[in-house]
Amino acid sequence: MQTKRNWFLNAAPMVFAVLLIAALSLWAPPCSGQLELANGNFTLMKCVYTTKAAKLIAALLFVAALENLAKKRIASFTYIGFGLALFLITFAGALGIGICAKPDMACHTSVLWIRLFAVLTVADGVAAFFRKDRHSL
Repeated sequence: MQTKRNWFLNAAPMVFAVLLIAALSLWAPPCSGQLELANGNFTLMKCVYTTKAAKLIAALLFVAALENLAKKRIASFTYIGFGLALFLITFAGALGIGICAKPDMACHTSVLWIRLFAVLTVADGVAAFFRKDRHSL
């Protein structure tokens, strides 16, 4: 039987995923500006792609947490992995997409929400790993 703590450790990432998608869609969307390229064409800014990737990762996190809840198990490394993926995409580089360099752009608010829920998801995964009854599932 799944304890209340185990149920919470699976339900919390689902709530985080829904709140992250809501935040990026409703109250902290990225900027809608476009960059003009040297050839005269326009392209979306990096922050748009970062938030799209974050929404996709959040949707996958929701599905993974729902599966764990249904199967009455906890996959702590899955939650840690999704949290790290959310956190890393906010930085420019080999593992991330990044955001605009201007500090007054709206994407900085979006990234704060992404990083907040990334840290909460990693914390949930760490708590799931160190729970006392992890061998009873």
